[in-house]
Amino acid sequence: MWCHVRPTPLEEYSKSLHNSAGHTEPMLFPMYTVPAKAILSMTTLEPHEALKLQGLLVEFDKTMGKALFVSHQWVGRRHPDPDFIQFSVLQEALRHLMSEVQYIDSWMALYDFVALPSVKPFATAELKSAPLFVWYDYFSCPQLEHLVSHVESGLMSDLAKAVSSIPLYVAECSFFFALCPVIESKDHSKLLGPQSWASRGWCRIERCCRELSPQGSWVMIRSAKQMELISSPVATLGFGSPGEGLFTVEEDRQRLGPVVLTTLQRKLRFLLQSGDLVGYRVLLNHQPLFLRGFHVPAMYDFVPGFEADPFKDGALTVSKFLYNNGFSKVTEVDKVGWTPLHYAGCRGDPDLVRALLAQRANPNVKAAKDNVMAGARSKWRVMTSVAACRHHEVARILIEAKAELSGTQLVGACIGNDPEGVRLLCEVGGVSPHAADYEGGYGVPAIHLACMYGATAALEELVAQAATHSSGSGMRQGSIDVSHALWLAPCFGNCSAELVNTLLDLRADVNEQFHLSVRNPVGLLVKVMALKHRFGKQTHFSRISFHANGATPLMQAVMGGQYEAAAALIARGARLDLRNSHGYTVADLAMGRSPPAFLVQAFEGQLAGCLRVASLAVGSTNGENGETEENENAMIEVHF
Repeated sequence: MWCHVRPTPLEEYSKSLHNSAGHTEPMLFPMYTVPAKAILSMTTLEPHEALKLQGLLVEFDKTMGKALFVSHQWVGRRHPDPDFIQFSVLQEALRHLMSEVQYIDSWMALYDFVALPSVKPFATAELKSAPLFVWYDYFSCPQLEHLVSHVESGLMSDLAKAVSSIPLYVAECSFFFALCPVIESKDHSKLLGPQSWASRGWCRIERCCRELSPQGSWVMIRSAKQMELISSPVATLGFGSPGEGLFTVEEDRQRLGPVVLTTLQRKLRFLLQSGDLVGYRVLLNHQPLFLRGFHVPAMYDFVPGFEADPFKDGALTVSKFLYNNGFSKVTEVDKVGWTPLHYAGCRGDPDLVRALLAQRANPNVKAAKDNVMAGARSKWRVMTSVAACRHHEVARILIEAKAELSGTQLVGACIGNDPEGVRLLCEVGGVSPHAADYEGGYGVPAIHLACMYGATAALEELVAQAATHSSGSGMRQGSIDVSHALWLAPCFGNCSAELVNTLLDLRADVNEQFHLSVRNPVGLLVKVMALKHRFGKQTHFSRISFHANGATPLMQAVMGGQYEAAAALIARGARLDLRNSHGYTVADLAMGRSPPAFLVQAFEGQLAGCLRVASLAVGSTNGENGETEENENAMIEVHF
């Protein structure tokens, strides 16, 4: 049972912070926003200086209403949206949210429904509960100043001040939208969309700041009527660490490390002030994940007063860890059933894990409840977090310590898109590449979950491992049904053209129509959700479930808003005339969803746009387009 005879130093420290005022850092440049009403009436995008002269910019503070931070990529080299294509999607999305939609569902609706039911949809009423103001880099940050003169004089420019204040702007905002419609750059040299947005270092920084803000969740806009809530922290693993993103100016990568560390510390203090000790432990020990790619060490000594016991020098590492995590002993569990070893596994420190195991920490304890902050289900073992966080040395230590392994741990490596982790679990740990997640995962095979998470590298390693475990070739690739994987992949939030091409190269059937059996747990769940949809309880998940039987991968992609994947499927021969069991074609299913122009043209028989988009997507994946932006979110050549 989770209890203490006396409060731990962590609990006492947390209580001491309950009534203390949070540390407010000053913004170096005012937070300029534009009222939503003015946003909706714009027909062109003008820079900060022009809107300031027109009196449209407002210095925001929370007494005025609520603010929305818009993260996006620049379409042109010197202008964020020369043809007003991307911004018009934002306008239509805001109109849609404020008039027609009550809730935005999660990007991983099936995962959250099955594994983390406590994750709730976003109620759009919040957008209308107070006056809304929008932060957007081009008009919120100075654009026309001559930066070189500031650098030479040793002064920080206003642009640099604004950029350095971005974490504070994000924290001040009630909402965060990632504006990611699939469009071509102005010079038609590259494709912009969810995949490219998620790869950019600055976009990752903005996303990370949001995830570490008190609100945490955010919305991805794929089209004017296709939006998804990103609320599960497990999404962080799929979208990647900020320091591993692409930066046009390489020096920015290391300049931003301290910014992320400061943001982490701010969130840790917030969690302690609010008494969320589980969330505090999760974030404290996930710091290496957020800081990966930066040369900045994590800081773990948050609780004052630790004194080393001179008679326990050999246990100093463990004692200090327990003290800062609020545990009294190695075998203790907190209120979600996580042990010290669970949290040490997230940290990935081999010496710490060895020291805990030496004091008889059990690597096979299963969590009693969901740990939402970690994106972890009940029954979660230490090794699952280790695999998801790509801590390979710690994984080897746990394997040597006889940690029990199953398909669930293999799923962890897929969540982290980690081929080395897959190889380690299969070759050293003896896990079958055909294994499924039976610990709360409805028995879904690891390869299918890899596709759901868009984990192409993990998928390729699973297929390679399967080839060594069984004979056979062709469609099933050694008993792996790649056609079913292709059908599942576009149902969720991260299906790329690369993943589609990988599965098709493995000889998946681009036009196979699936019929789920109610004898299968997932099929039964889909049937139940389809009935709910029929009788009026409609969500993103229920709509996909209702149309699932007889649907093709292309239909799944369009319903899931996976437009890059849809273009790739059409380019590889997906038929547009097939109908699902309810008689709907892919064009019917796209109706009312505001798909991009290249798909609308394809429905009318003109495939050139999809062929071009599919080609650009492959070029982006292979790095052919490189980092050609001269102005990446108005932040190039900013010196802090």
